[in-house]
Amino acid sequence: MFVGLAVIISLLVPGILALLFWFQRPKSWLEWGCQFWFLVAASAYSFLSGRWDYLGVAWRYVSPVPALIVIVKGFLQLKQGTVVSSGVRRSPVTISIGYLVPSLLFSILSILALSGRFYSAPSVSLVFPLKDGIFYAAQAGSAAIVNAHHPHGSQVNAMDIVELDRWGKRADGWVQTSLDQYAIFGQAVYSPCEGVVTEAVDGIADLAPGSPGDTEHAAGNHVYIACQGVEVLLAHLKQDSLRVELNRPVKTGDLIGQVGNSGNTSEPHLHIHAQTGRVPGSLTKGTGVVTLFNWRFYSRNSTIRVK
Repeated sequence: MFVGLAVIISLLVPGILALLFWFQRPKSWLEWGCQFWFLVAASAYSFLSGRWDYLGVAWRYVSPVPALIVIVKGFLQLKQGTVVSSGVRRSPVTISIGYLVPSLLFSILSILALSGRFYSAPSVSLVFPLKDGIFYAAQAGSAAIVNAHHPHGSQVNAMDIVELDRWGKRADGWVQTSLDQYAIFGQAVYSPCEGVVTEAVDGIADLAPGSPGDTEHAAGNHVYIACQGVEVLLAHLKQDSLRVELNRPVKTGDLIGQVGNSGNTSEPHLHIHAQTGRVPGSLTKGTGVVTLFNWRFYSRNSTIRVK
């Protein structure tokens, strides 16, 4: 609950800043320029790296509007000479220093988030493992700011996938008390490639919303498939849903199981990554390989519509 609240507040930052600047009229072109930089950088950071599946993905495109309105309002006031001159007029040095640090910070964060949309490492192209829905990359990309898995060894290119409901949200309501409130819970998972099952674990209980993650069984119910020279992990599956067996071959599109909430997870989602040099019992030892789906690379906020 508190994690969700923190995420939502972070998404509202550009709007909050715009509201503050609405009452703080620029008294010079320098101050307006600094406000412009600050608001654009903060909006870009939120747009690129925010978890918009909490509020609804459509709000991502609405979020920059308040900042744009404030920027245009300040511009018109200065151009028309209608800016109120009352109050203490700050020096150019004071203005520059006051805006410099936060503007630089948001600019750097935005550049890092943008860099997460590109990759250069060896890759493997798979078929998307879910069907019949609109799915969202909650964690994905080649930078830690858009992919929490990026710093963790073989998970460097991992992807966490949720499903969006008709409102563009990952779950029904603002506070989730049931796993059924999550759009992806129970969704069928299919093999993303043709290969052989090298590990299959089932029987681990699904966690209730808000429960601490099960660090002892971090991947929860899961399957590893050896294909195309890598091993592909499909993790956090639903208890007793696996339909494959160890050392048995699978074809692309074969039913693997269902999305659950087992293992070290905060909410129902499908975790997937490809790697070489896997060490049994470890989710981080080995070399991560960039995972493409139908030759497309995804980062956070990517949506995938599948029939």
